[in-house]
Amino acid sequence: MKLRRSYTGPERRIHMVYVTRNTEYHMRRDVCVAVKSRTPGIRGDGHSALNMRLEGHIQEGRMLPMPGPPKLGFRMYLARGNHDVFTSPVVEILRPSKKVVAQYPVEG
Repeated sequence: MKLRRSYTGPERRIHMVYVTRNTEYHMRRDVCVAVKSRTPGIRGDGHSALNMRLEGHIQEGRMLPMPGPPKLGFRMYLARGNHDVFTSPVVEILRPSKKVVAQYPVEG
């Protein structure tokens, strides 16, 4: 597996980490490239959200997803084909460090 080395200029702005109570969803250009558990001993490898596209968010009290990235307190809506993932509410939104981005798989 090749690792990404670039992390300068606009490259840094394409990465976001959406943190929920138990999980971190690492996104590159709205595609989930890594899932990390915040619970010791549990791994995110093989998580169903991997390689899914961020299709929108769900506000508390609403049933249908809205377009655009989630804000704090909103749930993420990720999809690929006929598979959907709805996360628990986002509690933090971060930019990943250069060291973390270097561990992501190389783009397509």
